[in-house]
Amino acid sequence: MSEPGIIFLLEDGRLAGPHIYVARLFKYLPGKNKVLIPKDSEKAQKIFDSNSVNYEEIFFLSRLSREPFRIIKYFFFFIPEIFFLTVHFLRSKEKVIYCAGGSWQIKGAICGFLSGKVVIWHLNDTYVPKIIKVVFNLFSSLANGYIYASEASKKYYAGSVRERKSMVIQAPVDEQKFLVSDRDYDLKNKNIITIGTVCNVNPLKNLEDFIEIAKVLSTNKNYRFYFKIIGPVFDSQIDYKKKLSRLISKYDLLNLEFSGSSDSIQSELNNLDIFLFTSKSESSPISVWEAMMMGLPIVSYRVGDVDKYILDDLNGFTADVFDKKKLITGINKIIEQNLSSKMGGKSIEIAHKYFSSKKCAQLHLEFIESLVSGFHET
Repeated sequence: MSEPGIIFLLEDGRLAGPHIYVARLFKYLPGKNKVLIPKDSEKAQKIFDSNSVNYEEIFFLSRLSREPFRIIKYFFFFIPEIFFLTVHFLRSKEKVIYCAGGSWQIKGAICGFLSGKVVIWHLNDTYVPKIIKVVFNLFSSLANGYIYASEASKKYYAGSVRERKSMVIQAPVDEQKFLVSDRDYDLKNKNIITIGTVCNVNPLKNLEDFIEIAKVLSTNKNYRFYFKIIGPVFDSQIDYKKKLSRLISKYDLLNLEFSGSSDSIQSELNNLDIFLFTSKSESSPISVWEAMMMGLPIVSYRVGDVDKYILDDLNGFTADVFDKKKLITGINKIIEQNLSSKMGGKSIEIAHKYFSSKKCAQLHLEFIESLVSGFHET
């Protein structure tokens, strides 16, 4: 069978998990494929350029947002954008439209259907506002197949999707870039133990708990800790960032920093000793999988598919959401019992087995080829 050609559509230009996901798949997907992104995608472009992704900026693509101006713009331009995007697809040689940004990004599904393409919808979350889920329920039948980022996402959308082919494929990690350098696993004798997380700063990441845990650990007289929150703060989350900063000031945590976005997450992870993840809603948390690939012990709430790949006493510790006490106990146990080396090795082993970009791309290719062949037979 000839390569079908895929157009990945991302309606949000702000760099996030879906952009990284697509960039890592490109390396191993054969054929002529491309990504369509909005004009305001500077940071995403940087990721695509570094991964040799063929992308095209389009001016007629506005994103949904809670900001009043963007809401008005989204609905005002909705019909014209559907028209221009459908024409764009009709003129393209690619046979597959891959809606890569989640259930709220409906334009790709509508235009892919109208242009007679094979439509794949990637579902990558375990929570969306009720109105988004209702709208998705109306349009989900336009897809020829669904790819879920996790078993948790598949369960979450079970009542909203139609009977279509589907597959669960975890978020990919580039095993050629996320390579472990020399790491000091002897945490008991380190001068400073660095605990960090990687995320886009927003309320779903529940960074209040990260700060609360930092407060408790900082009272331990036997060890010195340093805490890092690595990731961008979008304009829409400035108020949330201010709230977190007030909490940090209240606890006088001079050993906690927001380090902002980074061009080298690998280097950031290599400088951590323990990865702490306090998000309250996830699907296939790519930052956790990256931390595993970099040989870190993971301490996390049980969100998304985390507890399928992080097992207590094997490569980290998990707890129910908001159970900060158990996460603190897990961190202390890693240090006191010198578990870091053993857990880091297991994290690497599991990450290579389940999250390598090559494996994820191969699963995508098998699924897409089965959909395309079935589409042309009907």
